[in-house]
Amino acid sequence: MTQKLKVAIIQSSPVYMNLEASLDKAVGLIERAAAEDARLVTFGDQWYDLPGNNNERERQERLYVRDVHRIFAENKSKPKSKTPPTLRTATPQERASYHQIVQAWGHNPFGDATDEDSALGEPQNPYPGFSKGKLEDINKALADGAKLLQKSDCQKELAKAGINVTDLIKRFSNLSARPDSASNIKGYNVFYAEKSTDPQVQQFLKTERGKGAGAFIYGQDVMVRDAFFNARGGAAIGGEISRALALIHEAIHLTGKSDADFGGSSKLNDVVIHACWSKLYGHKNLAIVGN
Repeated sequence: MTQKLKVAIIQSSPVYMNLEASLDKAVGLIERAAAEDARLVTFGDQWYDLPGNNNERERQERLYVRDVHRIFAENKSKPKSKTPPTLRTATPQERASYHQIVQAWGHNPFGDATDEDSALGEPQNPYPGFSKGKLEDINKALADGAKLLQKSDCQKELAKAGINVTDLIKRFSNLSARPDSASNIKGYNVFYAEKSTDPQVQQFLKTERGKGAGAFIYGQDVMVRDAFFNARGGAAIGGEISRALALIHEAIHLTGKSDADFGGSSKLNDVVIHACWSKLYGHKNLAIVGN
């Protein structure tokens, strides 16, 4: 006996650059489809390309663009050679990786990675450093954060939340902010977001999520925003500790955990604050807060 199956095809788009809002929207669409007796609901491929969704295409695109800009930045700091550069032949592993991505997604995912400004001869600085004052704030936050992560109670509570504490401590200890006096970016992985010429960074800063972020992850680097330094007065958690907790938050992302794993960015802040500072306070008590 043949049975009919009602299928709902979702043509609505996700909320741009906002995984949490998109998930809420998806739940509402699924509930609406179910109310109309749909037994199967399908979504378009845009829903799989959201930031924080940890999908292979999004990860590869970010890493590729990051590496391209890193190479340009490093080369600009080197003396110009009289010998014309030569192209290196890709290794079999690199070619296989490239073809695997193209076959999986049906097009070259790196085709839009251009740098129009460099073609115009304008100075490029995708990974800018910090002035002396801001560098001191970050280094103080890194030192305070390292002390917090050494506390046994902090480690136990973070582990209960599903965080790999050993990996977290390792990644946090490897964080290093670039001074604006540094001639290249080698050895640094914390950069100044507002001063970046990277088009993807600038695009993210214009989104609602980007406007509210004190810092965010770009590839395997941490991009710090002006909001990180502009602590508000009267907060229960002071500016220095707020900055330390914020960097722990970002280091957790470097271990492979997304905000969605904890129910949102503010919920992850709650986890970090309760584990490493005090259970009496939460996200809203930070001197620097995002959305």
